[in-house]
Amino acid sequence: MNSTKKISAAIMVVSLIVGSTSAFAYGHHKNGCGHHHKGLYKQLNLTDKQKEEFKNIREQSKEAMKASRAEYKKTLSENKNSYKEAMQKYVMNDSGYDKDKIQQLISEKMNAKAKLKTEQKMIRLEAKHNMYKDLTAEQQTKLKQIKAKQFEQCAVKLEKKSAKLSQKSEKMKELAKSMQ
Repeated sequence: MNSTKKISAAIMVVSLIVGSTSAFAYGHHKNGCGHHHKGLYKQLNLTDKQKEEFKNIREQSKEAMKASRAEYKKTLSENKNSYKEAMQKYVMNDSGYDKDKIQQLISEKMNAKAKLKTEQKMIRLEAKHNMYKDLTAEQQTKLKQIKAKQFEQCAVKLEKKSAKLSQKSEKMKELAKSMQ
């Protein structure tokens, strides 16, 4: 086999391994960590009154999220043209590239997005807290136990996944060495 064929084969094999490793790492959220809420409230044996209160809390949270997103979109659309114009002004400037002004514009845009994320996180956490307050002491204890168990299971799954990734990494290194 000549050297160009070896190089082509090596590139192809390495790209396949890298691609499969990154796809495996992404995992499409199938590691089972973080999405345990679906059957959680069934395990707590909620009363009808609690179920109704939880429904109201979720609806209020949903409306608050919509309002937060609408305000962000309004601010974004109002500032979109002025942002683009300002960027062009500083980029296509005959007197020089004003790095500080551009950095300030980018920071302002990123801060608006961070503010939205913070508001939404606060809304979600407040809803969770309000739901937690509506639980009885016994249900709160049971919830803490369930969450602790889920955390342990998630840690085990993540450790297994990490071990598989390190094995693939080692195989990739060995393959790269053998092709040299």
